[in-house]
Amino acid sequence: MRPLVLNYAADARVWNLASEYLWGDDLLVAPVPRAGATHWPVYLPEGAWYDFWTHERYEGPRGITVQAPLDRLPLFVRAGAILPFGPAVQYHDERPLTEVALFVYPEGRSSFALYEDDGATHAYLRGRFALTDVECVATAGACTIRVGAPTGDPTAAPPGRVYTVQVRAPARPRRVRLDAGDLQGGPRGGGWRHEDGCVSVSVPSQPAAVEIEW
Repeated sequence: MRPLVLNYAADARVWNLASEYLWGDDLLVAPVPRAGATHWPVYLPEGAWYDFWTHERYEGPRGITVQAPLDRLPLFVRAGAILPFGPAVQYHDERPLTEVALFVYPEGRSSFALYEDDGATHAYLRGRFALTDVECVATAGACTIRVGAPTGDPTAAPPGRVYTVQVRAPARPRRVRLDAGDLQGGPRGGGWRHEDGCVSVSVPSQPAAVEIEW
């Protein structure tokens, strides 16, 4: 959690901006402290940003006004981000992390390393952790997402993990491939699906490469 000025020091408009903050490098949060507000002004720094809820894309730097219902915090994702999501749990080792969703917002070349350790001891100081590299390379008509096999401590990443790659894609793709093999798509499943502005592909083994063409 950090002020915007740490990432965008050259932008004078964020020097004293205390009403927003970054969560890591890729999420911009704009809390709504005013009771009864239904819309809220948000300043977006340089680059492209996606509304996390509506998937609408905005180009910064600029100020915008967004809807702010009581149950939805204004939240924006930097273009190029790769965000891992796991199941809801009440404590760290409630269940093995055998299913992970990767939300991908293609923009040029970007990468992310998923770090995992036992969550309870200092064994990570002795190298007992695992890293899984994820990369996205996007061009005007296609993008490729590569999910690597975990490296480091094999016990830190559960075996048999399935990744669901969800790629921001306003238009339905004409072709989706997994490890150079064509996948069949459809509204009710199959090899891939396109709904709510995203292409979703299940990746049951790693390393793997997902190719999407428009």
